[in-house]
Amino acid sequence: MENDFPSDFELYESQELNSSEPLDRLSELPDSVVHFIFSFLPMDYVVRTTILSKRWKDLWTFVPYIYFQPKEGELDKFTNFVNRTLMLWKGKKIQKFTIDFKDVYEPSSCTDLNLWVRFALEHEVEELDLDYFFVTLDDRYWMTQRLFSGSSIKKLRIMDCNMEVSGKIHWDQLKSLTINTVRWGQDEIDKVLSGSPQLEILIMYTSEKMSIHSGSLKKLFIHFDLHNHFGEEIDSALEIWTPNLQVLEISGRLYCKFFLQVNVPSLVEATLHFSTPGYDDLEMVMVRDFFQSIHHVEKLSLGSHFIKELSAMEKNDLPSPPLNLKRLSVDTYIGKDVLAGILNLLEISPDLSILEIMDLRSYEVIKTKTYSILVSSFVA
Repeated sequence: MENDFPSDFELYESQELNSSEPLDRLSELPDSVVHFIFSFLPMDYVVRTTILSKRWKDLWTFVPYIYFQPKEGELDKFTNFVNRTLMLWKGKKIQKFTIDFKDVYEPSSCTDLNLWVRFALEHEVEELDLDYFFVTLDDRYWMTQRLFSGSSIKKLRIMDCNMEVSGKIHWDQLKSLTINTVRWGQDEIDKVLSGSPQLEILIMYTSEKMSIHSGSLKKLFIHFDLHNHFGEEIDSALEIWTPNLQVLEISGRLYCKFFLQVNVPSLVEATLHFSTPGYDDLEMVMVRDFFQSIHHVEKLSLGSHFIKELSAMEKNDLPSPPLNLKRLSVDTYIGKDVLAGILNLLEISPDLSILEIMDLRSYEVIKTKTYSILVSSFVA
């Protein structure tokens, strides 16, 4: 767990030991330091600290970092513990609230989960982390509608949930959002983006095709896991219209045809490490247009799929647009089918100063600042 070290942390001078009464150094620690230490522990361990020091007896009841992690097979015991802990908690504001429910979640727990999330929202939680486990899609936890009006949330992480928004979303202060395997559609995506005017970081693990329009996003990470289970001819598309985006990463596997369109005039860094097994042709025209859209990026990382398409473009005399690259990273198998693509990239990147190649056969990195030496060694 990551937390900023308390700003009012102070180093205390050592005091002379009293021969009649040993110094209780734990009691000398400021509350903020003790709470920071607590932030690394699940609440069942935090509660046990009451026996360590007299002053710590009730100190846990004001801790702003609340982290619940049950043990497998102890759902009822865990539920009772959480309910009692929250009933005894005396703080005013929660900095981070975490429920790591992936080992014991059952659909019957939804009522309690809703109450716990509501408790966090009522205490102006700034960072909310909800991690569940599901057996089937229908068993997933459906997020409470109350969550969508959590205006105090600045960082939100949601794992393995269902999401259906009946009204508007009011995440006025949200800066960072991570969503993994959440069942949602374009309507929910649009509501999230329109209801999060300050959102800067979006991390998504998804199996949905989508269109992303945002004026606030600066970093976008998308990991696809899109399956074609029935052998049907399906298509997937990703549209990204983000004028202030600086970092873009797309990874994963798409077992279908894939179309990519972007409008990212402020982009500085791009990473493309996705593949389309069974659909090797990414459409050379699409790749050419994509590179035209990101010609201004300074740092680019590519997987073998894109490199092969660049090789095909070279073979078919389809010109590639010039790039403004300063640094290029390539993860691929070194072979004839990708060599032309690498050389193509070097030819269209006159300002390139650093080239890194990860050979996936040996997992060795070839790095050079004078890429002409590397090129000549390939040709030889």
